[in-house]
Amino acid sequence: MSIASRFNGLDHVIAGLWWWKIRRTLAAKKITEATEQADLIDEAYQEWKHYEFACRFGRTTDRDIASAVLEAEIEGKDVGALGLVVTNRDASVRNGKLQYRNGYWLKAITYLAYAVCLAGGIMFSALLALAPMPLPMKLLAFLVIFALLICGAYVFELYTSRPLAAANLLSANPEKAAQAKVLSLNAHPGFRTLRKDKSSK
Repeated sequence: MSIASRFNGLDHVIAGLWWWKIRRTLAAKKITEATEQADLIDEAYQEWKHYEFACRFGRTTDRDIASAVLEAEIEGKDVGALGLVVTNRDASVRNGKLQYRNGYWLKAITYLAYAVCLAGGIMFSALLALAPMPLPMKLLAFLVIFALLICGAYVFELYTSRPLAAANLLSANPEKAAQAKVLSLNAHPGFRTLRKDKSSK
């Protein structure tokens, strides 16, 4: 599978994984504190599920879409590709089935962005070459500008052509049984313990 169609660790950072982890931790704390009130336990658990999904797939989403995405994972769909379409809000549910948006215009915008970055890089390189600066300063400025252009292109691609590649991959692959173990959202130890205590009363 192409790396471009997968949601990797750097993508998680760009998508704000740290924020979703904070919210998940706060939700888990609510579960632990709501020891005697069943309605508060269920509410806190639903909130924890909401942010647990965001930690895994890059963004929170509607409950129907989240359920459909988790079902697609169980059926064997690639988690990295699912993460890309969820992060870009390219997943929807129609007639009870998970659908992926195939906006081919995004690829045209990506190529246009590459052209702009290339033109900008050439322009800045020409300006630096003609600037009355020492050669080491010119080289340093060139490296900084080049690094910024690369970072900008990567972020832009994350929200344009890469989710399109992921959507095409998910649509093309036949459904098959999952080979890896699927993380259950019921696995939170605090919730499991509280549920057990609740059922024993």
